[in-house]
Amino acid sequence: MQKKSISLVREYEAPAAILFDAIRQGALFRSTGIREAHFRHDFREGGQYSLEWKSKGKCSGRYLEIVENKRISFTWTSTDCNSATPDETKVTVTIIDCGERSTLQLVHDGLADGFCFDDHLKGWTESLSEFFALVAVVNSVTVNK
Repeated sequence: MQKKSISLVREYEAPAAILFDAIRQGALFRSTGIREAHFRHDFREGGQYSLEWKSKGKCSGRYLEIVENKRISFTWTSTDCNSATPDETKVTVTIIDCGERSTLQLVHDGLADGFCFDDHLKGWTESLSEFFALVAVVNSVTVNK
């Protein structure tokens, strides 16, 4: 089966350090619609995470690389849902600091073509919009869209 990659880029009116700190505190995963009681998050290289979504399904993985204010990469294995990843995949988030603004690029590699890819694309697209709202809450700052 052919593997595909998602690549999404968003600009945020927040410095890289604020985006990175929000990810460190779990905002990127929370933006996917998780059940808070089932969220585990050990934010360090080699650390593991696990979550369950409110809709249906679970996801787990481990952090591969963490470069403060610049890049986070982690494995991603989703189960118990129609768009589950049949194999371990990889997500890389790159943050480019532009002063008071930042650009965030999310790349999800290794997705199966078809519904798995389509559903993850929809999910990440919606999550990056929700992530923006969580950045302000997590960091108690005012940011404008």
